[in-house]
Amino acid sequence: MTASVARRPRHAVALVTAVVALAAGPLAACSSDGERATAVGSATTAPEPPSDRARTTCTAVLDDRSAAVTADAAEASTTVRHALESTAAPTDDQLATIRDALGAERGQLADARDALAAVDVPDEQDWATVVESVDPLIADLDALIEFLRAPDWARDPSTVGLATPTPDRVAVEEALDRLDLLGTDCEWVYVYPGEPRETAPFQHDAAAACATSVERRRADGYDDDTATGDRRAVEWRATVTDLDAVDPSTLEDPTPWKAVVAAARAKADGTDGNDVSDDLTTLGLDQRPCAALGL
Repeated sequence: MTASVARRPRHAVALVTAVVALAAGPLAACSSDGERATAVGSATTAPEPPSDRARTTCTAVLDDRSAAVTADAAEASTTVRHALESTAAPTDDQLATIRDALGAERGQLADARDALAAVDVPDEQDWATVVESVDPLIADLDALIEFLRAPDWARDPSTVGLATPTPDRVAVEEALDRLDLLGTDCEWVYVYPGEPRETAPFQHDAAAACATSVERRRADGYDDDTATGDRRAVEWRATVTDLDAVDPSTLEDPTPWKAVVAAARAKADGTDGNDVSDDLTTLGLDQRPCAALGL
């Protein structure tokens, strides 16, 4: 198990999704016919470690997630709930729109699950705990979509796929910790709601910068909860460098990001700085690796 990462309370999100893939591997010298490789040009691409493949897949899922699909599905679920509570049935056109929104969300959740399931991780049971944690949400969407084919508006909302099941976060986080993936995008892979397209480039860059800091700490065995003195200052100065490289100029208001960088700089200077949890939420970074930095 690697060094721990700082924890921060999460903000609950109902439904979420999507998929894409990243990859990059180090080069390693290779040999031919049993002889030592010494010649130039004998390098070959080494396989990407399983934990890296899992992490990059999770990051790709989150970076490509559609905030619009997530929001439309949440609105559709709310409309159905209100209809059940008031017994005022939506029109046929409204029902069609609701089914489409829920179907799009269901499809994206299934695609995200498939992308994670395709990653070959040696610790199969722990990885399965992570991959399968979305299954209750998919099952509820299936039940809700089926109900809407012939709705009975006198039904109890909890019986038609609106119970909003909560995945066992303790089991998931314990599995992620054993996989050395706690604090990476895999922790939020099914709960992150996505970002509006106009702010997505910044959000992707900021999340990548935070991930760089998290991965460096993991590799160095750094634990911010126990580190002191020069080591703590050196790590936080490196974190400031990572975060300061992100350009917030595309944001309508870059103030929250400046506050995050200032808080990191304060830690590098040996003080705690301001609590920036609200700023991370405003930026859509409270469910990305930035939440694991301890800001």
